[in-house]
Amino acid sequence: MEPITVSVEGAAKLLGVSKPTVYSMIRGEGLPHIKLNRRTVIPVDKLREWVNERAGGGSCGE
Repeated sequence: MEPITVSVEGAAKLLGVSKPTVYSMIRGEGLPHIKLNRRTVIPVDKLREWVNERAGGGSCGE
C-alpha cells in the first residue's frame, strides 16, 4: 500500500530538491501540506496534482 503522506524529506527526494527548497515551496509557491502537531507532511495525491499543474497538465508518473 502506498503512503498517503510523505515527510518534507520524502517530498524532497521525490522532487529531487533539498529540504529547504521544499519548505520554500510550501511558503511561497503553495505546495500543499498538513501540520500534524509540530510535523509537516505532504499528501502524495496533492503533491502529484501540484507538480502536474506546473508541468503543463501532462501525466505525472501514472
